[in-house]
Amino acid sequence: MRTLEEEKLSLLRDLALKYCQYLNDFAPKMVQSAETLNEPVKTCNVEQDLTTLVGIRRQSGTEQLLPDFYAEDNSNLIRKERRKEVRKIHSQEITCQDFLIGGLL
Repeated sequence: MRTLEEEKLSLLRDLALKYCQYLNDFAPKMVQSAETLNEPVKTCNVEQDLTTLVGIRRQSGTEQLLPDFYAEDNSNLIRKERRKEVRKIHSQEITCQDFLIGGLL
């Protein structure tokens, strides 16, 4: 009975050491990610972003403000060509928004 208990405690210790090592490796990355997101999240302006999006939609000839991520969901029944087309249009909008936000346009 004692050997089973020793084996169980030894395995638990090994698991705790692995978990501790994981936290030591992961924690700095998590802090860095949080610091990277801190400024953009604080300076987010929903009204301005929505106005920009509406302007882009009007330029592209669509006024639909529904989510465009349906092409990303592979469980949706959508033709392969249409899925590629929607992804291409969406990536162009993202690129355009990045330029507008960055003040490049």
